[in-house]
Amino acid sequence: MPITVGGGVRSLEDFRTLLSNGADKVSVNSAAVENRDLIDQASAAYGTQCVVLSIDYRRRVDGSRSVWTHGGRRDSGLDPVAWR
Repeated sequence: MPITVGGGVRSLEDFRTLLSNGADKVSVNSAAVENRDLIDQASAAYGTQCVVLSIDYRRRVDGSRSVWTHGGRRDSGLDPVAWR
């Protein structure tokens, strides 16, 4: 069973550390919003099979949706469907 680790992952060095310590996959959330290239960089460096993007979103009163970061504490303003 693959083990996925996440939380506080911010850099390729974090990926390296987690993967070299036994994780099969690494999950990224807030850092992917702040650094849009992180997913592409990690996929190129370690393979697409070990990179997982996690998205937290909420529906607004007007019915639109928004991606939230930092454990659901910060509204990024990004639409979860339109966001690349």
